[in-house]
Amino acid sequence: MINRPEESEDYLWELWERALKKGNLSLRETLIKENIDYLNWSREKVLSCWGEKGTEKLKEKWLKDNPNTEKEIEDHYNELDLYIPELSSWHAIEKNLTILKIVEFMDFCREKNCKKFLDYGSGIGSAGIFFNYYGFSTTLADISDSMLNYSKWRFKKHRRKSIFVDLKEESLADDSYDCAISIEVLEHVLNPVKVIKNIYKSLKNGGYLFVTTPFFKDEERPQHLIHDSGVIKEFNKIGFKTISVGEENIYRLYKKDY
Repeated sequence: MINRPEESEDYLWELWERALKKGNLSLRETLIKENIDYLNWSREKVLSCWGEKGTEKLKEKWLKDNPNTEKEIEDHYNELDLYIPELSSWHAIEKNLTILKIVEFMDFCREKNCKKFLDYGSGIGSAGIFFNYYGFSTTLADISDSMLNYSKWRFKKHRRKSIFVDLKEESLADDSYDCAISIEVLEHVLNPVKVIKNIYKSLKNGGYLFVTTPFFKDEERPQHLIHDSGVIKEFNKIGFKTISVGEENIYRLYKKDY
């Protein structure tokens, strides 16, 4: 995935904002209002969980729960409303590089005539709303009731439709999607190769996958469990062909090989 000359940061960010902000509100204020309305929190409480403050609270919660098994990790994320404002603040950072990469991937998928999009580990649903706004049919998959419920509420508010998959209880259909993303997910699971296999099965032949792979230790985010980038080698063994690799080996575009 290569930036074309016309795809400046301003252009990419405008595409993101256009899909997510409401009325005359800025993107930041749109996301804050959505947090307030859904959580029934005060503005002050929402902002106390934004940005670095939210990251610190998530760290404290993780250390308190101290999950170790796959089931314990699943339970930790299942009812964690703290992620709603923390992720919202991240999605509002102007020209955030990861967001720009997601937008670039959407534009790439439009050029490839992709129609069906999967967000695996979909969080608060921003990428799903974004892809749906630009004409993709969308499926959002996550293990967290908190994230899925908030995403459903946001889709209704934005008057958009999607399929939602609870990965605790449901499986994705095989050979169903033209394109998929898994952003800031793989480092949170004990077995990222298992996740990649699930996504591979769900993609059609020739389908594209964009993932982030920050497989390094982060003192502020003990939830990041995978610190060995060697696991990336296993992705190609599954059947993915590497199309491109971005900054610091984090942004990776794959194609499901025939």
